[in-house]
Amino acid sequence: FAPPATAPRPIALDEAEHNLVVVVGTHHIADRLADDPAWVGWFDDLSAQFQRRGRKDKFVVLSLESSVLEVTGFRGRNAIRAFQWPFDLESAGSRIHLLLLLTNLCGSMILENSGAAKPGEPRRALKHRLFISHAKLDGADDAVRIRRRLDETDFGIEPFVDANDLSFGETFTEELEGEIADSTLLAIHTDAYGSRPFCRWEILRAKFHRRPIYIVHRLKQGEGRVFPYGGNAPLMVVIDLNDQTIDRILLAAMTVVLRGLVWSRLAEAVIAKKNLATPPLVLARTPELVDLAHIKMRESDSFSMIVYPDPPLSDEERELIPALNLGIEVVSLSELEVMK
Repeated sequence: FAPPATAPRPIALDEAEHNLVVVVGTHHIADRLADDPAWVGWFDDLSAQFQRRGRKDKFVVLSLESSVLEVTGFRGRNAIRAFQWPFDLESAGSRIHLLLLLTNLCGSMILENSGAAKPGEPRRALKHRLFISHAKLDGADDAVRIRRRLDETDFGIEPFVDANDLSFGETFTEELEGEIADSTLLAIHTDAYGSRPFCRWEILRAKFHRRPIYIVHRLKQGEGRVFPYGGNAPLMVVIDLNDQTIDRILLAAMTVVLRGLVWSRLAEAVIAKKNLATPPLVLARTPELVDLAHIKMRESDSFSMIVYPDPPLSDEERELIPALNLGIEVVSLSELEVMK
């Protein structure tokens, strides 16, 4: 927003690798564009920058009123049609809904630009894939609720629940493996979860493929044995799984995804300046011993260093790594930056 007859400050798109520009669309902005040449000039300049930079950026209209989409220059644009929701900026539910959409847009923009699309090809509308890992004994209802919520909304997330999504004739574990390797894993940690072989297998395969993991804590009574490889990931304790809580879970999980994508780009830039003899493994979470085992299990891996997000591992965790004598060093990004 800006005072009358004063356009917003210029946006220098070249100062960032990617930009997401969100226009909050109400009748006020429509009036400015109709009456104020400074605002028209501002949008013209922004449009020229977008044209020059190609596919690097996104321009999205957050439409709070349906008439905004009829404004010249907004027709055919990506639009968040908030006027179709029961939208209220004072509502926590509306804010979470909006943040989730914007978080996924940012993540999709990074993924789209990391692909090998040729000039002139239409930009793919990427959806984030979410593998919902659960024990059928006491987690199936939660998985169905989360899937139903995603089916009913426009969050840009495609859920996979094995009982509903497996193809006839496909090898069971091969299809699951393929889905996990391309998804964020949402683990519904119920009393039975750690005792189920396929639940344990799914979370270990997600770690093998270095996929984002988010855990929903739904324990009621407890566990006979806590699965030792089921941790080392963000977790939310959930008592009542309603739509608003599901949206909070999804926002938290997709924030982990976006943070990992952005951090990986930053890490790769730091590594490129270091001129290391052997490229390290860039791991967008704190490493654990199973990550070292997975490096040895992968025939194609020959890493001697893992770079991970700050803060650095504590002494009690770090001292376990050289004890394995695998010749793999683990360093946080800040530690790598100061290495000679």
